[in-house]
Amino acid sequence: MSLRTRWSGNFALYILDNLAIRFVFPLMSIGFAFWTLDRGWGILELVTVPHWIAVAVSIVLLDFSKYLQHFFLHHVPLLWRFHKIHHSDQDYDFTTGLRFHPGESIFTVLFLFGSIAILGPPVIAVFIHEAISVVHALVVHGNVRVPTSLDRLIRFVVITPDVHRIHHSTVVSELNSNFGALVPWWDRLLGTYQDQPAAGHKGMTIGLAGCRDRKHLGLAWALAEPFRRREPKKAMTSTPRVIHSLTD
Repeated sequence: MSLRTRWSGNFALYILDNLAIRFVFPLMSIGFAFWTLDRGWGILELVTVPHWIAVAVSIVLLDFSKYLQHFFLHHVPLLWRFHKIHHSDQDYDFTTGLRFHPGESIFTVLFLFGSIAILGPPVIAVFIHEAISVVHALVVHGNVRVPTSLDRLIRFVVITPDVHRIHHSTVVSELNSNFGALVPWWDRLLGTYQDQPAAGHKGMTIGLAGCRDRKHLGLAWALAEPFRRREPKKAMTSTPRVIHSLTD
């Protein structure tokens, strides 16, 4: 598929996505953090710790909430309808990190608001985490080649492009791995980490098996697909529901 076709669809989704989020949620994460702080909400409001510890702990726990949110996007069929638009990109570059359906982004913001309300993090922690997340999302979706020896070291601390690229494989077991946002610790602890793709990075196919046509890169298909009526499927006792929903 041509770069022009992919980029036009991905950037169009990004523009609509941001317009939707800013219209529906004008407070956004930083404003909401101030709002919850004024009301004394959150677990961290109940304990007395040095400010720098509260900031560090908040950044780590906010990242864990990103892991959970991403896990749900893959394992809840309704949420997958929206998230599959991100995975339907047929190549992998920084614009893939812009390719999100507005419906998914609404869920993402609501989940983040809930995490902030429960945790009660310092506002600066929310700002730092969100700022790093935006930059990091573009980096890990980019065609950035990190020397193998260096990648082996830093992937213990932060998710590298090679680690996240596996998550965009057409192979379902690889698609359902490496959910982490900034750090790989949650995947390693919870058994969803995959070190390398079975076919190697050069042999791995990007995207979804059922979304290989040119129309799947366009804005019209991307916006309408989550609302398309699904045909009933026969029960498959040996295959989890989430597995065959991935190719809908």
